[in-house]
Amino acid sequence: MNLLAALTWTASPVIYDFGFVQLTWYGLLFAGGFVLGSFILTHIYQAEKVAPKWVDVLTIYVLLGTVLGARLGHCLFYDWAYYSRHPLEIFLVFPWAGLASHGATIGILLATWLFSRRHHFDYLWVLDRLVLVVAVGGACIRLGNLLNSEIVGRPTQVPWALVFPGIPNTCRFPRFRYRPVRCWCSPAPAAKA
Repeated sequence: MNLLAALTWTASPVIYDFGFVQLTWYGLLFAGGFVLGSFILTHIYQAEKVAPKWVDVLTIYVLLGTVLGARLGHCLFYDWAYYSRHPLEIFLVFPWAGLASHGATIGILLATWLFSRRHHFDYLWVLDRLVLVVAVGGACIRLGNLLNSEIVGRPTQVPWALVFPGIPNTCRFPRFRYRPVRCWCSPAPAAKA
């Protein structure tokens, strides 16, 4: 494929560097997902005649569940050999520390269960409303992944490929837009010979 047909991705992940801390697109979009999500959930709760104060309480539970679950997911699923020898580094939640979306999913499910149990809500009722907000938050985070040049995808020949400067002369499928997931009930792909 002609590399000129692909879009070269040169966006900076940093919005502004204050010297002692950086404002990043990923962090802004991560937080923005929670802010936007709380507005959506407030509208849903008001329409169903549920006191909006519960949105604030649930947001705190979900925020903690997301961050703790994502961090623990990264440490346990991706680099346990390292973190088992450096357990204090598990608690470092900096941009370079690593988060895992499937760990966040587990954390959100657990946090929602704790919220429902403690405040006497039906767990499935809460999840049914929260799933809309999680989808919005996930979209924000995936956009943050793109702006960080993460989840670059596989080499491809499609015309909407992206070229990331850190991976020279390779067109990449824009995987941040949608991550294909194979359902456990689907047949496994045939092995290549």
